[in-house]
Amino acid sequence: NLFNDEGKVLQQESIRITAGSGSGYFDIPTDFTGNRILLSASSIWMDNFTEDDAYVTELSVAKSGQSNTVARLTQEKEFDISIMPEGGHLIEGVSNTIGFKIIDSKGMGFKPKSLKLVSADGGIIVNAINVNTYGIGRFDLIPVEKEEYRLEVELENGEIRSQTLENPRPFGITMSVNNLFHNKLTIAFKTNDETLKHISGKDYFIAIHKDGQFTLTTFQLQETEEIISIAKRDLFQGVNIITIFDPDINPILER
Repeated sequence: NLFNDEGKVLQQESIRITAGSGSGYFDIPTDFTGNRILLSASSIWMDNFTEDDAYVTELSVAKSGQSNTVARLTQEKEFDISIMPEGGHLIEGVSNTIGFKIIDSKGMGFKPKSLKLVSADGGIIVNAINVNTYGIGRFDLIPVEKEEYRLEVELENGEIRSQTLENPRPFGITMSVNNLFHNKLTIAFKTNDETLKHISGKDYFIAIHKDGQFTLTTFQLQETEEIISIAKRDLFQGVNIITIFDPDINPILER
């Protein structure tokens, strides 16, 4: 489907998919006067589910005779940076994996000119952070006690915006999931020396669950870093949720 800014359908096409791919094209109406159009795609199979998981992307429209380097509409709009530490929070003195997403006022992700992590005094901590076309990326950080950090975004027009990270906690555990292996996923747990003094040898629990089904695995942190492997055959079809519980069965991390 091809939509204008007001959500009106401009064109619809059905495309045959073979071996996971297909091709087609749209003709932009000659009387179209907007600066952008929205393209959505979905399959008949997706009609079996209540969630709206249609793929949506934004396309800039250049007028006849206008340069192809037309400034993107998202650069003129307010935007938001969602900062998401993997597991839910930052811990001092250990490596934290931090995800983020940059969206415009319509909820569409976009890639800025540059993105970096800086300290409170402006010092560069992580330079040239990679961001994909949808405004999504990740980086690693070892937070220092009482240090403040912020993501600094530069737009194509040179404007600088920033978003401050949450304050790191002195006590706790971080989690980083690696799903790139063919037959397993790994979960790396990290903590600092002060936390380890209090939790070493205690049972923690990994719950993997989906739609009321779950598996439970016990583990202990004997060192400041522990890697747990889980066979993919033990996962459920679809999206799995990983929740970590402390010895008192309180949820402390989730992915």
